Amino acid sequence: LTADFTYVRFHGATGKYEGNYTPEMLGKWADLIRGWIPKLRDIYVYFNNDQGGYAVQNALLLKSWFEEGSDRRCA
Repeated sequence: LTADFTYVRFHGATGKYEGNYTPEMLGKWADLIRGWIPKLRDIYVYFNNDQGGYAVQNALLLKSWFEEGSDRRCA
């Protein structure tokens, strides 16, 4: 990381702009992101929308692990 912000873009679990991420897959990313929080001012996460509509579902799951009061360990 070379700036005070970063972004992560999810292009689909299969890498072909499609597919649903498992909690385990997102959990590994959540752990990485959690490690960046003390070092970065802003962290942006984008999910590519797909025909299955998984982007919203995946984004809400990832977001839930960072909400106040969440005791969920990601991975």
